[in-house]
Amino acid sequence: MKLGLFGMLISLCAGAAELPCEVSWVGNDWGGKPDWVLQDIDDLFVTPEGDVYTHIGWEEGGGNVMCFNRDGAWKGAAMHTHGWGYDGGEAVAANTNYVFIALRAENEGGGLVDEATWPPKGFKWLGVSRRPRGDFRKGAPFEGGKGGKGDTLKASFKVVAEVPDKADETIRGMWATEAELFVTVKREGVVRVYDAETMVEKRSWRVARPDRIVMDVYKTLWVLLAPEDEKTGAWSVAGFDAAGKEKARLTFDAAVRPADLAVDAKGRLLVSDTGVAQQVRLYEGLKKRKLKPCGTFGEPRGIFGGPVPGRVGERRFNHPRGIGADAAGNLYVANSGGTGGGSTVLESYAPDGSLRWRRCGVFFVDLADLDTETERDIYSKEERFAVGFTKPAGQQTTYQAYTVNPWKYPDDPRLHIWSANAWFLRVQGVPLLFVSNMGQDYVQAFRFSPATDGETAIPAALVSKKTVKVTEDGWPRGQPASGAWCWTDRNGDGAMQADEYEAVEKEDGGCMFVDAQCTLWRVFGQAARGVPFKGFTDKGAPQWSWKEAREVARPAEISELRRIKVDAVRDIVAFGGDLGEDKHQHWKPMGPAVAVYRDVLKGKPQKLWSAVLPYSKGSSGHESAEPMSFEIAGDYLFVCYTRGLKEEKVDYSFVKVFGLADGRLVGNLVPERGVGELGLLDLEDALRVQRLRDGRYVLFLEDDYKAKSVMMLWKPALTH
Repeated sequence: MKLGLFGMLISLCAGAAELPCEVSWVGNDWGGKPDWVLQDIDDLFVTPEGDVYTHIGWEEGGGNVMCFNRDGAWKGAAMHTHGWGYDGGEAVAANTNYVFIALRAENEGGGLVDEATWPPKGFKWLGVSRRPRGDFRKGAPFEGGKGGKGDTLKASFKVVAEVPDKADETIRGMWATEAELFVTVKREGVVRVYDAETMVEKRSWRVARPDRIVMDVYKTLWVLLAPEDEKTGAWSVAGFDAAGKEKARLTFDAAVRPADLAVDAKGRLLVSDTGVAQQVRLYEGLKKRKLKPCGTFGEPRGIFGGPVPGRVGERRFNHPRGIGADAAGNLYVANSGGTGGGSTVLESYAPDGSLRWRRCGVFFVDLADLDTETERDIYSKEERFAVGFTKPAGQQTTYQAYTVNPWKYPDDPRLHIWSANAWFLRVQGVPLLFVSNMGQDYVQAFRFSPATDGETAIPAALVSKKTVKVTEDGWPRGQPASGAWCWTDRNGDGAMQADEYEAVEKEDGGCMFVDAQCTLWRVFGQAARGVPFKGFTDKGAPQWSWKEAREVARPAEISELRRIKVDAVRDIVAFGGDLGEDKHQHWKPMGPAVAVYRDVLKGKPQKLWSAVLPYSKGSSGHESAEPMSFEIAGDYLFVCYTRGLKEEKVDYSFVKVFGLADGRLVGNLVPERGVGELGLLDLEDALRVQRLRDGRYVLFLEDDYKAKSVMMLWKPALTH
């Protein structure tokens, strides 16, 4: 490219026009302006009127505690639960006047100093934030309450326990009457009772490993009791009177994995079971304190049962983590089945068992992809959504299936690797799902067999660029002692055996991805290595010819190669990385230098264009504003940015569009106009683009801020 054209490109980049596009999203029922469904739920509390309060330890957008009314309408987030030393927790309760929120308070390594707000260095507080129920964003102060500095609420936090920083302690149980607040700290082994108005402790009693709690109309406090070994031991539930004297006890079968307790309008004790049953267990006999099983609610095995394993449907629960009931007899279930952040399916059922409503927030750091053959299905690392592009923005996608089956395929890499990226390909007509983690250290391959496994994506292959740290349960079993490796499910059982591994000739490196020809690419600083697809095993697992790997050297316009995308059909390759002093500002992004070549795979590379794209030099961390990754699609190169460029009047992550053949700047696609604030891009490959048959382009852009992937539809103008 001549210097004049290069200079013109940079000039155009600095004043890019915004391109009209339709902004929607996938993975969440709402887009976050302001409503959104929080990414996970650990605990659930339902008032007699049907107000639903949720809680989770981490929620990227600060929505740890949300309220939904009995009809599923979003009523807001409590906030002040995500920063300045105060983090979310695992329990929430309410009475007529207050909402009580379990929080953890720490001092960020001693950097936050104020004895009225934060614990001393080396310690953390486990406690309760009290909020007025009329506006739970505010504090309800009391004498001796902590808080006031930074983004904390003044004098509204009750310290229940002060423990060392590294102690594995948490508040797991809370229940509020009009007069009293009951709190349990599992490892402490105590039930504490506070005056709900003064927050002064009135009494306490000891009980081994107390977990969730609920009080029935007979004033019996039912306490879920954890075994010493929570993975294999048998759980119990015990009933206590107001003085703390045990009056009843029931020990569950070891296969039952209870997660929450509630009492319904019929006076039954409800126990959510996250074990193989995936149901809500019902018990009668509360009045006489003699519990007796009286049925279950939910389909056996939940979403993993028949007739189509993995298919979303009524009463098909997926890790029913939280439960509650209102005075009208409606049941509320918070499902949290997921492999790595983003798992909320909040449902309400009428007394007759019919579904009243469902709310979903199943993404966190996720990137989705379209099945381009049907243009009707979107896949993420663990979900499938139906999509209709003719529907209004925000109503285009519907959660249809969960593709992980931990009971049948416990070696599924998604259960052991925090996964994020997804590619959906049809290779020789065969549908395959590919999944990677945030930094693309692994590529996982999954096959489908609807006749035997329904919607489940069956583990078929795993490529790792180095030895994997073995988990507590021994995964991955049989991996080579050192170096990069590839596991292929040769016998088709979805399990990893030692004789199914093969060594890969070169370890480490940067990003990995699979192109449309199923060539597996690995990026190294000076070159990229492409391993060709060599067909399927007789069980349907993809294979690669590791000994036939080819190397593509970085072009002169890139000093350190950090990204590559390959269009093998047209033999066009886009390279991204650093060029001298123009380099990535944060450790994840690709660097600002881009070069696009043709005929690379033929061994006769011809440069189409190159440029150093605009970026905010000197920026870093959460203020990094620079290119993260790119995609080749149709006639364009799409480049996503970690954050907006001030000179272009864009605040949050966005996408620049360039002509693929000549590098001419087409303009910017800016999703914040439709969904508001977006998070800083976290995925090293944060963008997926597909060209639709009608000429439009659909873009999926990661947004971890409010539990979704942004979805944009763009139709190029004739002049483009």
